[in-house]
Amino acid sequence: MKTKLNSTMWLLNLKAPETIRAFRARLIVASAAAMLIQLVALTAIFVAGVPEHFFETAIFRLTAVVLILSIVAVTRYFARSAFVAAIDRNDVTFLGAQRRLVSVSATCPRRQLVLLHARFAGLVGDIFSV
Repeated sequence: MKTKLNSTMWLLNLKAPETIRAFRARLIVASAAAMLIQLVALTAIFVAGVPEHFFETAIFRLTAVVLILSIVAVTRYFARSAFVAAIDRNDVTFLGAQRRLVSVSATCPRRQLVLLHARFAGLVGDIFSV
């Protein structure tokens, strides 16, 4: 019984709402990247006359996956940079004892990226804007 308890203990420390919030943010960015790739592919087919079968190859699919992952990584990088810059400008305030709730100033120049980083980080509860 003790080994079963220890093996499932990590589930209790997972903090599901934060994990789901962070995963959802990554999925939204990945979906937007996939839509952009699809738009470029459709434009290439209709405007440039690229044959349709080119976009059905394994190489294109692998390239698309790598591109989607790269776009998510670059977006996370810029969102984190904006978050750190906002902290330096005092546009972000941490609330609560565990510092998992943030307040973002309405005058923050890169507010959307700061909020995106907060979602990537899985910050708890609502993200307030003041």
